[in-house]
Amino acid sequence: MQRFNVYIGDFRTTVCVVDVLVDLLSLKLCNETETADSKYVVNDWIQRVLYEDDDPERQRVSQFIQRRIILKIADRRLIRKYEDYFDGY
Repeated sequence: MQRFNVYIGDFRTTVCVVDVLVDLLSLKLCNETETADSKYVVNDWIQRVLYEDDDPERQRVSQFIQRRIILKIADRRLIRKYEDYFDGY
């Protein structure tokens, strides 16, 4: 588990992400992993996702971010299949 310090609105919080998701996201974003630069890139991406979400009352931030990471790194065809499947509910 890796920890990232981010802001939601005016409040600072910590987001915990499973190591394998951090590695896969950093490889997708900057073609390297386990470096200070790649950790910065991942932290910046997480912060941008939270700014774009713009929900200062968000709960379960770590789960929300891990879901967004999976959607970012997954194959587009798989994402479409996932969205089509859950659109029926």
